[in-house]
Amino acid sequence: MLHDFIALCAPDAAFRGVGSLNVQIFSENNEYVCEIGDLVIDPSLTTEENLILRELEISVQLFVRELPEYLRCVAIRKFWLNHSTSKIAQDLGRSNSAISHAMNRIKKKGRQQLSDAFVS
Repeated sequence: MLHDFIALCAPDAAFRGVGSLNVQIFSENNEYVCEIGDLVIDPSLTTEENLILRELEISVQLFVRELPEYLRCVAIRKFWLNHSTSKIAQDLGRSNSAISHAMNRIKKKGRQQLSDAFVS
């Protein structure tokens, strides 16, 4: 649940140097209420590393935006919302096989487009 929340708040967090400052919140009678997640960029990254990560972040965002609507929906649900293949299939009214096939298409397109963007 917490990782879903963080993914919605910072979908590019996977491409940043991240430290966790998560804090558990308890009620007055010491019952667990929730966990608040906080993301902090790792200050030990160099300017060049931060630039490379930002370029990668932009490339991934552009790649996802350019996907056909169906593939974009599958990619966001899988990689940003962390839904299982079966949940995506159920929600979209497709078979698990169709979602797996879509994932393979996304990965193939991603390898091609993102490797072209980062090969000198």
